[in-house]
Amino acid sequence: MPHYPRAVLDPIPITYAATITPNASQGSLFRCTATGPITLADPTGGVDGQVVRIEITASGADRVLTLTSIATTITITSGSKWAGELVYDGTDWWVTDGTSA
Repeated sequence: MPHYPRAVLDPIPITYAATITPNASQGSLFRCTATGPITLADPTGGVDGQVVRIEITASGADRVLTLTSIATTITITSGSKWAGELVYDGTDWWVTDGTSA
């Protein structure tokens, strides 16, 4: 049986706040339920080449997500999920994928 790091097995919950800042040193998969508008700040603690996946679920109403990495906003429909991957190049975080489901 292959060995998987903790981040593959256990998503790290992020408590909703108007701005969330994942700590990439904790793992690579983060989940948050948005109960209001939300801004995703660049993660802290990243290492060159690290990929971080963020999943945000809109709860109670449509929620506006602001991505600071690419200065854009996305509306997540109530009950739907947005998932995106960020890659760290040693200097900056880059959004490589974003989908709504």
